[in-house]
Amino acid sequence: MKYLIFILTISLAGLNAQEQKVVLQEENTPKVVIYGDRGNDLQEGYIENNRLHGYWASYNKLSKTLTFGKYNRGKKVGKWFFWSEGTLTKVNYIKNTQED
Repeated sequence: MKYLIFILTISLAGLNAQEQKVVLQEENTPKVVIYGDRGNDLQEGYIENNRLHGYWASYNKLSKTLTFGKYNRGKKVGKWFFWSEGTLTKVNYIKNTQED
């Protein structure tokens, strides 16, 4: 669990004054929410057996979505969506590898 939270914190290294809050949503699937200094969500998703699992999203300081996709036991799978400066990029992942 500490390792997972460390990874999430490092992935948001450019953001200041982060707080972490873990909320239990289902019996064995905790939801992780990382808040910014303004109280807004910066990243949220689920973990299972100490791995990223299920849908994950990250947001900028204005609460606009930057990334949205799904993990399966720690690996990116399916369609992922990335927004940058108003441009949407769609990437398909198979077993954590970007499909051409």
